[in-house]
Amino acid sequence: MLTMEEMSGALQPQGEAEGRVAIGADPLLMEQRLGRLIREARYRYPKVTVSPRQLSAHNAAESVARGETQLAVVAFEDGADTLPDDLTVEKLPALTLVPVASPALAATPVTDAQRPVRVLTVNADCAGHLPLVRILRSRYGVDPAVIEAGSVGGVRELARAGYGLAMIPPDDSLAAQGLQIVPGVPHAELDVRLVYSRADHLGRADRSIAELIRRMPAPTPAECAGDAPYSVELDKLLAS
Repeated sequence: MLTMEEMSGALQPQGEAEGRVAIGADPLLMEQRLGRLIREARYRYPKVTVSPRQLSAHNAAESVARGETQLAVVAFEDGADTLPDDLTVEKLPALTLVPVASPALAATPVTDAQRPVRVLTVNADCAGHLPLVRILRSRYGVDPAVIEAGSVGGVRELARAGYGLAMIPPDDSLAAQGLQIVPGVPHAELDVRLVYSRADHLGRADRSIAELIRRMPAPTPAECAGDAPYSVELDKLLAS
């Protein structure tokens, strides 16, 4: 005799995904990629509800292991962070970040001793500010203060007000936002990973959304004022 769950499944169209999928993402990816994913999921899988939750690379593994999120999309600096072997980890297109500031601050050399150098970030667990801090220390001998703004919107607002430098995903509206790419400072690329439990532990809806994440096109390469992307290896070569 069929259970109620089996009967419900038998009445559903074959292959149709439905249910709720909790997806964790760090703040920068939440802004740049999750919105696009949710729109695509609504179109392709109208019976699937995508529930986004903000997390960091540091707690992504715990969130997935506890079942708080079925999938996590997180960014790491140079792949330095490691994840437990009992989780499945897939590489996704890198996240490009560009250094921005208010036009007045962008025009002031970072080595100007007359002004304090501040780097803006969402919080201490967000990896976006780490490349900029390393660049300023290794290339310019500047040890910046790191200011936590609490959100990506807060980072943009403080940068627009001239309070500090920030690393954010590039887009065509920077000028309209009152921001300008800082010349002479390289852009950065963070490693991005899709994290989940074993594939055979995922439901139909989870697998469908995971496949959408894999198929999302890489963001268009940004014009980054002619500066090559920052890398720890390049800085080591320049210092030798």
